Amino acid sequence: MDEFILALFGENDKLRMNTLYQILVGKKSASMLYYAYGHQLLNIVGIFPHLSKAEYEKIIQRLVNQKAVVILENELVRVKIIPSLFTQEPYCHLNHFRLKNSLTLWRMLQLFLCRLSYWPADYQGPVLENSPFYLLNVDQMIAQMDEEQKQKIHEELSHVFSQMPQDQADFLANTFSGKQISGKTFYQVLPEDLHSPFDICYTLACVERFWSYLMTHTELVLFQLFKPFILENYKQSMLVTRQYYKFGYDVEKIAQIRGLKEGTIIDHLIEWAILDDRFPFEDFQLLTQEETLLDYRYKDLVEENPEISFLQYRLSQIAILKGRDNYE
Repeated sequence: MDEFILALFGENDKLRMNTLYQILVGKKSASMLYYAYGHQLLNIVGIFPHLSKAEYEKIIQRLVNQKAVVILENELVRVKIIPSLFTQEPYCHLNHFRLKNSLTLWRMLQLFLCRLSYWPADYQGPVLENSPFYLLNVDQMIAQMDEEQKQKIHEELSHVFSQMPQDQADFLANTFSGKQISGKTFYQVLPEDLHSPFDICYTLACVERFWSYLMTHTELVLFQLFKPFILENYKQSMLVTRQYYKFGYDVEKIAQIRGLKEGTIIDHLIEWAILDDRFPFEDFQLLTQEETLLDYRYKDLVEENPEISFLQYRLSQIAILKGRDNYE
């Protein structure tokens, strides 16, 4: 884990110690999401939900003892520089914030494909799952099948895997079971030189690369089958706020309709802006798009310009970051 933490710095010379912990465990807030987005850490939000604060602090202390980082005013300042996690295959394809349930989706896909290999005959294979969640949902998928869809699914799988490096495609494909094959566990097919937590991250990166491809090709049968479960990754309350906004309501009215605080609605809009490249920034009166705005605290800015709202301030910063990403 020590090396993993160092690999998260990337182009950042320092990271907030407490905020980094919130990112790793997925303790979500609008301010944490903005920080994660601005420091290229959004794709690992919630990657270690069971990491205790005590264990995290032990890791940081080890890094301090190794003189790999120093702590200044609750910020981790790196001393030892190693390659960024996000410039390496397959970790550059981690997409965990948008696909928190990626492994659940994969288990469902494994069961579905195994059942599909027997279809239209009755399933005579091994018991892969006992959970009603998987069994009932896969039953519904199989009930929709016809020969044309079955053929399309096989073609789509081949196509998606063809878009990945051979070793990653093989890693995933070897976990599938069917009428004439018995799949292996991720543990059995992981590269031998990986140690924790890179083994977990390798699995997540490959799986999330697969689902991310489907999310950008929504015409595929596979995406349509799994769409309801993919959408579960998005905060439902935020989606409701987004819908009301699209109906033409402003923050105050949405808060009244939903019985929520205006600050909560603002947080929803900020999360939407971070997640959606098609967010309607043009609807809002943005501030300057000069990068110097990224260095301003809202408290300091509003002292000079009291009329500036926090939503204006934060959306302007997100727009600058998105513009930077698009340019790069």
